[in-house]
Amino acid sequence: MSKVFLRCFCLAGLLGVSLLANAQNSKWKFDYIGFEAGVFRPTSGLLRERFGASVLRLGLTPMMVRRTADWRPSIELGFVGASGHGDHFAVYPVTVGVQKSFGNADETVVPFIRAGVGGSYFDYKVTDDSSVIHRGHKIGAATAFEAGVMSGKNFRASIRYYAMPKQSGVDFSGFLISASFGIFKL
Repeated sequence: MSKVFLRCFCLAGLLGVSLLANAQNSKWKFDYIGFEAGVFRPTSGLLRERFGASVLRLGLTPMMVRRTADWRPSIELGFVGASGHGDHFAVYPVTVGVQKSFGNADETVVPFIRAGVGGSYFDYKVTDDSSVIHRGHKIGAATAFEAGVMSGKNFRASIRYYAMPKQSGVDFSGFLISASFGIFKL
């Protein structure tokens, strides 16, 4: 199976989960499909050495920007990846969790927190200092902890920590600092 086909299949699966969640229950409904820009900072020294201390992330993402003082179910669909020096990695985490807003829902800027657990697809080839090649196409666990702010009806900025078990000795955990702007209202 080609890498392009596999990546398209993963992205189609993420979109399918998003649309299914929207159709099933209004508590799980995404508010927007938005543009996201951010920086992923891997905790692994190997990933920092091969791809840099910060990995740029650009893409489209489903967004939940509803403000509620109660804990609400939430779904997070993500992508983090980079290539360079003949190596590459792509991680597609999907987490289901809860999200809570603080303060008055009518305020312009409202802080929030989120926690979620789920799975992730890993596609990687990373060479370490000993010239050992770590490679795989695997499915593993993913946990996400996030804190940030929502502003207006369609903007959110946050810092998220992904905790993921090592795959073939490579740790894909790290921090994602990002901002999302909703473009298409669902």
